[in-house]
Amino acid sequence: MATVLLQEASVERHIAMFTFPFASHPSTLLALTRRLAAAAVGSPPSGTVFSFFSTERSNSALFRADSSLASLNIRPFNVHDGLPEGYVPRSDPKRMWLQAEPVHLFIRAAPANLRRAAAEAEDAVGCRISCVVSDAFLWVAGSLAEERGVPWVAVRTGGPRSLVAHFQIQMIPSTIRHLATIGSEDPEVLDFIPGFSSTECRDLPDGNGSILHSMARNLHRATAIVVNSFEEADPVITQQLHSKFQNYLSVGPFGLLPQATSSPNNGSLCPLPPPIVKLVLIAEPFSP
Repeated sequence: MATVLLQEASVERHIAMFTFPFASHPSTLLALTRRLAAAAVGSPPSGTVFSFFSTERSNSALFRADSSLASLNIRPFNVHDGLPEGYVPRSDPKRMWLQAEPVHLFIRAAPANLRRAAAEAEDAVGCRISCVVSDAFLWVAGSLAEERGVPWVAVRTGGPRSLVAHFQIQMIPSTIRHLATIGSEDPEVLDFIPGFSSTECRDLPDGNGSILHSMARNLHRATAIVVNSFEEADPVITQQLHSKFQNYLSVGPFGLLPQATSSPNNGSLCPLPPPIVKLVLIAEPFSP
């Protein structure tokens, strides 16, 4: 998808939205992008552009289906999918990891491809990126933000419970072995983690394990963590995550967030949930 030089008279904020281009991740992050863009329109300064980064295939489908995105200053930019030329997907019931091969190829090539796409967007928009917002799976976007000296907001498009599990993943096997040694009645039950008393070790998700574990190891670098949930859905888990991160925001479900409208008096955000307002404020340019 070719990019076009934007004609805005003054772009004062350039927000980069990097999605994980698989399954429902792109459409979920785009739903949040729409709300943020609508909020930015009603909040001075209004010269805010959102660059939405995904693969060409993903962007083509998303932006063809919604012609209103351009009016919200949301612009698509393509990231290479990391697949070698002529790549043909492989399938083998005895080697299930092959189904995830495109995911791992994308992640492996992501550092260079994200940098290239970001530079192209900055040239097209005519303004340096002032905040990086990415799917939490794309922890490499945190490095891009650090290189530019701007905030990184990591978005967990799923719920918060698996986050806690993966933060504890290194500790779980050794704790289970210890409990078995001392004769615990059911050492496989994860009741030594608050909120997991009815969860067994085998219940933990293991798909794309290396990606999830890497995500958990890198999220401490983020300026803020946004989760597609609401705090009352799992208060024990929410409390743990609030204690772990300085800016942990339960913002969701994304698909049910109200649209932002401009106040006739001062153009303020009205009405929006407080976490959304906080997220927009974090996306202001600043010097760390």
